[in-house]
Parts: sequence; C-alpha cells; structure tokens
Amino acid sequence: DEPTKGLDDARVAQAIAALRQLAAAGRSLLVITHDRRVAEGLDGHLVLIRDGEVVEQGASAEVLAGPASDYARIWLAADPRHWPRCARCCDMGSLALSAHDLAFAWPGQKPLFRDLDLHLPKGGVLAISGPSGCGKSTLGDILLGIRKPIAGSVEWGGVDIVAHPSAIRPLRQRYQKLHQDPVRAFVPHFALGRQFRSLAQIKQGLDIARDLPPLLDRLKVKANLLDRRPGEVSGGEAQRLALARLLLLDPAAIVADEPTSRLDPVVQRETLMLLRDCVAERGLGLLLISHDRAVVAAMADEEIRLGPSVPIAGPPARLNALPLL
Repeated sequence: DEPTKGLDDARVAQAIAALRQLAAAGRSLLVITHDRRVAEGLDGHLVLIRDGEVVEQGASAEVLAGPASDYARIWLAADPRHWPRCARCCDMGSLALSAHDLAFAWPGQKPLFRDLDLHLPKGGVLAISGPSGCGKSTLGDILLGIRKPIAGSVEWGGVDIVAHPSAIRPLRQRYQKLHQDPVRAFVPHFALGRQFRSLAQIKQGLDIARDLPPLLDRLKVKANLLDRRPGEVSGGEAQRLALARLLLLDPAAIVADEPTSRLDPVVQRETLMLLRDCVAERGLGLLLISHDRAVVAAMADEEIRLGPSVPIAGPPARLNALPLL
C-alpha cells in the first residue's frame, strides 16, 4: 500500500527493483499506488480506480501508452513532466528571505549541511531537494525561526533573526509554513469556519466575511466546506483551505514542506498550479521542499540540493543532469 510514498527518487527506484525481484521469484504482488513510476516500473496489470469505480484496466504498458478513458488521460497529464512552464515574475533585487553561511548538526553528529547560502526573491520559487534524511525539513524550520543553526544568519526583510530572535514574534505572520499533512494543520474538533474567523483576532484589518469568499473562489474551494471539521474534507480540499488561511495573513514567504506528498497526481497538479499562480500574483516568495525532481523542475526557478557534501545550487534543469545521491 503506497510503498514509495515519502521516498526520494533514488529510493523509489530501489523499491521498484525490490518489488520486481519478488515478482521474478514467483511472488504475487498487489500494489496500491498513485505513483506513475511504480505502474511503469512493475509493468504488470494496471487497474485505474476513481470514486470507488474501475474506469480502466489492462496491461500497464498499453494503458499508459494509449489510455481509453477521460480520467486515465487526465491522470497521465498530471505527471509533473508534462506540466506547463510559466514565465517568472520574481524581482532578484527584492528578497523575501535570505540566509548566509548556514550550518546545522545534531549533537555529536556530523553537520547535515554547512556553508549554505540562499536567496529567495519576491515572486520567486526556490526548491530545496535531496535524499531522505539530508536535512531539508530541518533547513525549512531554521528559515522559519523554529530551530537555531549552529552557524550563520537568516534574514527576514533584512533583519537577522538568528542574531535577534526577539524580532521573530512581530514578523511571524509574514513567514508561514504549509505542512505536509494539511488536516493536522487545523484544530480537529472545531469547524473550519470557526478557525478562519479566529484569524481576525491576530491579523489587524482582516475581515473574514469580506476577504475569505474571493480567496476561496480563486482556490476553487466550496464555501460549504467551512461548516465541516478538518477530518471531514479531502486531502486536496484541506491543503487548499490551509493555503487560504496562510494567504489571509498576507505572507512575505511560505515554506511548503512536501505539501502534496499525500495527494493523488491530479489533485497534486491542481494544488501546485494554484500555489504557483498565487506566488506570481501576490509577489510572495515560495520555498518548496521536495524530493520529487519532476515537481522541482516544473515549479522552481532555482534549486539547492542537499547531500553528503556541500550544497549544490543552480537551475533545476542543470541539477537534474547530475547523478542521484
């Protein structure tokens, strides 16, 4: 059941190879996945299900090469390798967030990273990639002031929050995190509408009745979902609602940590395209943490890849030519 969820590209390839070995040894495999790479790599019988009904099935190579159903075609088009690229509107002279000479290590261990510089421009998308356990989420927490580095600086609008941690609180609303599990970003027992209304207590000038409806329309979220609790909406709906809540706070930068890893390919594409549009429209900076190289290539202007040596930076197309770590 989703044997490759949460794995980086190298480990996905290893998992597929291990499953193929089991099949070659005479084992029967029933693999549940939303990862096209698994369907391609196992090359068995593919059953495509939507809303509890089988919409198409057959040899995976045939279904993937010539889908007969509309949903199969939509599912294949949701592959990040087929996403449209967009012209960037970032202003490299105006930074939403930056860091210099960052280093971090857990007590008694080697540094996860060191000598790391990054610059996130307003209206830009910077991706942080690398194998599992390399420190991507830790770096995101450092940039949000949640965790302290062992060396270096982090600047929010020119203010070094490492040297001046008292500056974090008054600026907190401007630097937000989009979580991997959107449902857990909300209080489970309260209706979503109540949680949105509570934002007016922390954001001066915010009028939920005025400001929320057009935002929900932009994010293609039905207003009646606000009557439900977080666990009563789908993962895609919860992530869009989480994004709406962040945007109401008018952030300068968002750190999105694997924001679609729990979503199916179609909902992932819709969610990330909306997020990319919001970045361009609002001129905010997006730091996207992902181990999916196809998503990074489709979304990011620049990429920083963490690994066993010093971080590597550059355009995703150039870094994708490098071997997997």
